[in-house]
Amino acid sequence: SFGLSHSPRTALEPVQLDLIEATADGTRLAAYLVDSPCSEMHTDGFAAHCRVLVKALGGEANGVCMRVLRGEELLEAGLNFIYNVGRAAEHPGQLVLLTYVPPGVNPQESKSFAMVGKGLVFDTGGSSSLKMEVALRGMKRDMGGAAAVLGAFQTIVRQRLCRYPVHAVLCLAENQVSERAIRVDDILV
Repeated sequence: SFGLSHSPRTALEPVQLDLIEATADGTRLAAYLVDSPCSEMHTDGFAAHCRVLVKALGGEANGVCMRVLRGEELLEAGLNFIYNVGRAAEHPGQLVLLTYVPPGVNPQESKSFAMVGKGLVFDTGGSSSLKMEVALRGMKRDMGGAAAVLGAFQTIVRQRLCRYPVHAVLCLAENQVSERAIRVDDILV
């Protein structure tokens, strides 16, 4: 019996149940994103899911906002690597920044918390190091880091788990092969 047979069992409090439900929802969101085919969950599709989530979390009225740098905007911001990894794909690379500022917090006078997620929605290796067929299986899951960060962000905002601003930084790209792809000897500055 390992001494457990006489352990008192207590019911979970509603607050605990809410946290468990919010965490499960965040986990399901991440799993959904990772399991979706790249033909739907490309960089534009992922960013669209982020927009829907921001709205569902109450948007700016609830302290949640989103900023996206896409395609050429990445170059203008000096984010050459995200741009170049995704430049061969139909849907350009994107940097999605989600921010949650809790009520009553001045973000200029507060610490903040950031989570960063890698979001390669598909990784062929590009022209520089093309992957073999066996290695290509499952490469849609290379965006699992960004999916996990988005799921965690959802949970944190729903449960108001932070007393200071929270940022989710999602680096999204599809590493494809085409005449526009980065090459082995390319030097990016």
